[in-house]
Amino acid sequence: MKPIAVTQVVKQGKRAKYFGKDCYPDKYAFEPHVVDPNDSELISEEGENIPRGRVGTMVDLLTRAHLVESAADEIFNVTKEGWDKYKADHKLSDDKVFEESLENVGRALDYEVPVSGLPENFFQAGEWLAEFANIRRSNGRVFTRPEDEPGHINQTTINHVKQMLARAEAFFTAYGEPTQANFHVAAQYDTFFGDGDYLTPKHLIDFKVSMKDPRDTTDYRLQVGIYYALGKEEHQYSEFETIKDLILFNPRTNTAYVADVNNEKAHIAEIQEKIACWEQQN
Repeated sequence: MKPIAVTQVVKQGKRAKYFGKDCYPDKYAFEPHVVDPNDSELISEEGENIPRGRVGTMVDLLTRAHLVESAADEIFNVTKEGWDKYKADHKLSDDKVFEESLENVGRALDYEVPVSGLPENFFQAGEWLAEFANIRRSNGRVFTRPEDEPGHINQTTINHVKQMLARAEAFFTAYGEPTQANFHVAAQYDTFFGDGDYLTPKHLIDFKVSMKDPRDTTDYRLQVGIYYALGKEEHQYSEFETIKDLILFNPRTNTAYVADVNNEKAHIAEIQEKIACWEQQN
């Protein structure tokens, strides 16, 4: 069996092939907790002028860049792979766009600029880097229509992303700084693999930038369940020995949806059993 990414496995139409409903953590197992009641208003997509997927990747990428010092090399590697594809498709002769984007993000990090003081070019560069990351994650899809190209981010979008970065900072203050960012997990024979967002000694965390309650999406609940099941079996990260909660955090609502792993043991066991069966069969 060719290795398959967790993000593909959990999609509707595919997940039933690999995992039965007894593997899915229940929606209401994830209890909502507003990180800051004084900052809980929904950040609407209204007025934003770039694709919602790119906004979500910007929040994720810039959160790692600004708040997780150890993530710098990983960010470079992910975006560089996407840039190489973009550069080839557009027949560009130099790396100016990529290098300037890294430089503008890096300058703010070097001077330890607080979220409130981040300049516009930090977000303009972040949009380009987010698109390169998306190209890498989507097996090389590159926009060809000029209106879809990065480089058009408006002030409303910048303001929204900045507010979500501030919420991410407050989230980590409340739940603990991450010890791992972009952690990688895989089944014993690489049947399934995935890259999660963050680990702390107590939490497995996935950011879901959405207008909707992320608990309503079965994919998301199953996704963090599989990450946890794989991590527990793999023994690569010590955090999986002490993790107490699975968390879906939505910066648009500043809400953390928290599931106690002790209440999910039956689902986790089913996931591990399904993975073991697939590995034996393939």
